[in-house]
Amino acid sequence: MEQVTKTQGRLDSQIFAWFVGLLVLIQVTTVWLAYTASRESVEQQIRNRLGAAQQFFYSEFDSRSQYLTGFVTTVAKDWGFRQAVGRADELTINSMILNSSLRLGADVGFFIDADGNLRGSTLNLDGGALRDIERVIEQAELSDSAGEYQDFFIRIENKVYQFVLASMEAPIHIGWIAMGFSVDNELASQFHNATGLQTTFIGVQNSMSRIYGSTLTAAQIESYGVRRTLNRYLFSRQEVDGAANDSAWLGSDQSMLRMIVKKVFPDRSPMTTADNSGSKAMGDSTVSRYLVDQQVEGMQLSIPIDTGSDLELSVLLHQSITEQLNGFNRWWNDLLLLFSLTLLLGAMAVILIARRITSPLRKLVDIMRQITSGNYQQEFELTQKNEIGALAQEFQSMQGAVAMREKEIRYRAEHDVLTGMQNRDKFLANCQHRIDQLYSVSSSQSFAILIFDVDCFGNVNEALGHAAGDQLLADIGRRIGETFEHDLLARISADQFAVALVYDVNSQMLDAVHRLQERFNEPFTQSGIDIVLGVTAGIACYPEHGREAIQLLRSADVAMTSAKKRRLDHIVYSPMLDCDSVKRLALMSELPTAIDSDQLVLFYQPTLTLSADGRHRVSKVECLVRWQHPSYGFIPPDEFISLAEQTGIITRLTYWVIKTAMQQFQLWRDNGIELDFAVNISAVDLFKGNLQALIPALLAHFDIAPNKMVLEVTEGEVMQDPEKAIAILTELSAAGIRISIDDYGTGYSSLAYLKQLPVDELKIDKSFVMNVTENSDDEIIVRSTIDMARTMGMAIVAEGVESAAALDFLNQRGCHYAQGFYISKPLPAAELEQWLLQTDYLVGEGRRAA
Repeated sequence: MEQVTKTQGRLDSQIFAWFVGLLVLIQVTTVWLAYTASRESVEQQIRNRLGAAQQFFYSEFDSRSQYLTGFVTTVAKDWGFRQAVGRADELTINSMILNSSLRLGADVGFFIDADGNLRGSTLNLDGGALRDIERVIEQAELSDSAGEYQDFFIRIENKVYQFVLASMEAPIHIGWIAMGFSVDNELASQFHNATGLQTTFIGVQNSMSRIYGSTLTAAQIESYGVRRTLNRYLFSRQEVDGAANDSAWLGSDQSMLRMIVKKVFPDRSPMTTADNSGSKAMGDSTVSRYLVDQQVEGMQLSIPIDTGSDLELSVLLHQSITEQLNGFNRWWNDLLLLFSLTLLLGAMAVILIARRITSPLRKLVDIMRQITSGNYQQEFELTQKNEIGALAQEFQSMQGAVAMREKEIRYRAEHDVLTGMQNRDKFLANCQHRIDQLYSVSSSQSFAILIFDVDCFGNVNEALGHAAGDQLLADIGRRIGETFEHDLLARISADQFAVALVYDVNSQMLDAVHRLQERFNEPFTQSGIDIVLGVTAGIACYPEHGREAIQLLRSADVAMTSAKKRRLDHIVYSPMLDCDSVKRLALMSELPTAIDSDQLVLFYQPTLTLSADGRHRVSKVECLVRWQHPSYGFIPPDEFISLAEQTGIITRLTYWVIKTAMQQFQLWRDNGIELDFAVNISAVDLFKGNLQALIPALLAHFDIAPNKMVLEVTEGEVMQDPEKAIAILTELSAAGIRISIDDYGTGYSSLAYLKQLPVDELKIDKSFVMNVTENSDDEIIVRSTIDMARTMGMAIVAEGVESAAALDFLNQRGCHYAQGFYISKPLPAAELEQWLLQTDYLVGEGRRAA
């Protein structure tokens, strides 16, 4: 119910969120477009103003230069001035320069004679200024038009002045007269008054930067980014000086000045029209943006001035975008207020629409909640003629179908469809309920779970198909259902069933097992065939074997598995059985680690080559793997070899055995011991181990002759797939490896296939050899096997020799090889070496032909 309510609440919220979100998106888009348009308009106005100011700036400086030029050339022709110069009357010269400056409206003036001496000046010219003036005079003298004026800018006592220099002739050249204006705050204010733009003059000379005049206050200089621009200007000059490799810096070189401007503003590419970066070229000048501390944004125009000296001088024209946009604040406030009112009214309308849509849906949700709880008789009162009304009708027609399907689903969830019995979960729930009842009332009755498995049921599936197998399971279910109460039965898995037993004495439990087995004495008929089946059962009792139903079921399964291994019809659970299961599971998971961590060791059991004169020779050893487990101690191979075959790890184990045996063979050979060696392989090794490639490669690696190795394979493993086994063994035999059939006589080998196999020897199973001198049947089997092997050209090996009499019997009957505890039990390599030193048998190569 809580989930339904949450879903319903989300529908209201989603409708509201979508509509309001759409409205907000429209308003935000509108505001953004309006702001963008306003900003673009302001920026365009500033660009236009900066462009007009640039033209005005150049025009004004040209006018000032022309004005100075006309006046200075007039003063240079003044007769009285020339007479004062001729008399070297410095007092008169200074007076005339001052009077001329006042008439002109110039700020400063000076006179230098033909020898380069300063004869009069209205300001104090320091050494640096005089050197700059000398360079200008030198340029004028070298010029083709030496009699004309020279226009230049120089810095004097931390101020910059614009001068016009003219030659004075009487009639020969007698000196130079110059008049100039100061570049200062007053000049910046004149440009500001004319253009409405903030104006700043900046210059760089001798690696020093300075502001020479500005309409900005000290605080505004920082906020408008002028100081940063000046520092960047100076830094770019230093980079240019380094790149020029000590070349002379020519103030009149416009290309060099243009390089400086580009380095000061590297992100502003010259353009003829405005671009997305907000800058465009205006001659050698650039309109650029600046942003200071994320608060003040504006645009500025940097105009380089040709000074005619090594002073780099520029004028910065500023206009703040932030200040211009602040003029729209009132308009923005009105627009935001309008948008807020629109958003509020829209939200209220959306709430009404959402409620109108979700109100009938709430009723449907309430009805569905009742249906979910199991009440399928709800009446619908919705009368809408729209899609919601159609949905209500579909719900009403769905009620009956849901009721029928729920009943079917519930049945399938608790029962096995094939047999109609309870499934595992339902069975466990009923068993636990019975256990709880017995426990609560302290009943004298006992409770047990019996699991039984149908023996060899897989053969039916393989022979007749799964459809016939399913029909047979249904027949089994019906027959068992006639013996036990239906609510006590369950099908646990494919061919496993369970019975819950409630009894008073143990004899009743065992009687139930007998009745179950009797039901399988009568054959089942399937596909016209009478099929006789058996069952193997495991029993677990409450409370001895568990207090929970699931624990009892597991214990019964362990007992049933153990009964199958021991070929018994039933077993009652014992904790010892569980220990075996845990141990097998542990060994199964730890065997790979054992192979890699040297927990395994090879034992070697000697084999004698028998001689008629009694001088038997130790000619080979059989390699037998042993496992020394860190927790369980010594583990017989019978316990872990089968596990290795089940898990597929047998191929790794066999590889380890073969490699270790070859290493030991190589070591013995180096020490003068020449013994053949035999290795057992399984069916998994034979069919999946790729032995025909692996073994020859290892033999070549250890430099071992192939005929030194014997592969022992049981006849049962060969008969799993005789044709494939023949092909693989033939390939191994062709490589020179000897083949032996192990445990001969215990399987069901065919002499026809045996004849086709590339077999070098037959190994008689020890069960026939151990009592060969005492059991006449064993004697007949051993004697006939020896005779048959000789006839087929094979050698014969007898294992299980445990007495001198047995060894003599085999020798007299012509057996080639003997092996058994009478000769020696399997020994580790070191102990075998000691045994070889002490034994009375000969040691070394010796093969007897068949």
